[in-house]
Amino acid sequence: MKLTRLPGQPFSSEFMDALATLRALPKIEVKVEPGAARTKPGTVDALIAKYKSSIEFIRARPNSQAQYQRMLDKLGADLLSPGSRSTGWS
Repeated sequence: MKLTRLPGQPFSSEFMDALATLRALPKIEVKVEPGAARTKPGTVDALIAKYKSSIEFIRARPNSQAQYQRMLDKLGADLLSPGSRSTGWS
């Protein structure tokens, strides 16, 4: 994605006109699944990535998300050796 600097000083009429033009453009919804591009289907890593993109995780409070993140990272990195990450699920 290319970033473009808006013209003029913040809150100037030139700046605000450019901002209004950008806000009027159609919105594109992008679904991001954390870690999905780096995982293989049927692995624990894929299951963790899917949970992190779930509504349950997203709606959790920030402190809960941080705690879940720590636990999931530990599960993915420490409890499973690199050669045994497949769960056998498809």
